[in-house]
Amino acid sequence: MTNREKFHDFVRGKTDEKFLPFPISKTAFSASAVGKSWATDVTNCEIRDVFLKSGCIPSVILGEKEWFPKGHKLSLEPVLTDQNDDVRKYKSRVDTPYGVLEIELFESIRQSITIAGNPVKSEVDFNKILWYIKEVRNYTDDIREKIEHTRNEVGDDCLITFFIPQPYELYCIFSREEAIYMEYDHPEKFFELQREIFDTVMHVIPAAIEAGADLILYGSVGTELYSPEIFEKYLLAPSIAYASEIRKHGGVSSF
Repeated sequence: MTNREKFHDFVRGKTDEKFLPFPISKTAFSASAVGKSWATDVTNCEIRDVFLKSGCIPSVILGEKEWFPKGHKLSLEPVLTDQNDDVRKYKSRVDTPYGVLEIELFESIRQSITIAGNPVKSEVDFNKILWYIKEVRNYTDDIREKIEHTRNEVGDDCLITFFIPQPYELYCIFSREEAIYMEYDHPEKFFELQREIFDTVMHVIPAAIEAGADLILYGSVGTELYSPEIFEKYLLAPSIAYASEIRKHGGVSSF
């Protein structure tokens, strides 16, 4: 049996095991595990191989910046723009009817990529992001293609974890604290963005499961740890809705 088959048999209750009989390692940005200084230099297959050798079942994460195939019109894949000994700078760029949506990111040596700041400086910038989030719903076939391509790349001894952003995480194109600022400074826009992110994610979930994602992951960015009040107000209801939708389509959720 492949690792995927063992995993799915367990989560569907087809074995006598009370607990998962093997460790799973979610493998985003595991540069140190393969002896590289820059996380973005690591390939999925390198990550897969090192975790298989250690006795773990690896699970490659497809975050919102990896939802689409390379070169896709909606791809948020970061492109390197500058580098010194300690830091690499990147930009994600997408053409929209309101102009170019541009997100700045940076990567410190031996650390993962981080969003550099708020991409919204004006009403037009907000409209770019809103357009993008809605537009994703029209390209679920391309999301399926990316998942299927990754499956062919890493094989069936590796799981695929598909990351879906919580609405409060603002699609993970803002730095983490921006959600708090935006709620207070622009409450109407904040709630509109929350609603559209939720609707888009609910639209994408069935496609990800049908394409072969083994785990649907949400709530990993850190905003769920700000306070119990924020969690209950903004994250609890979407988490329950996500889990219900994932189960309805025969998928497995991971928080």
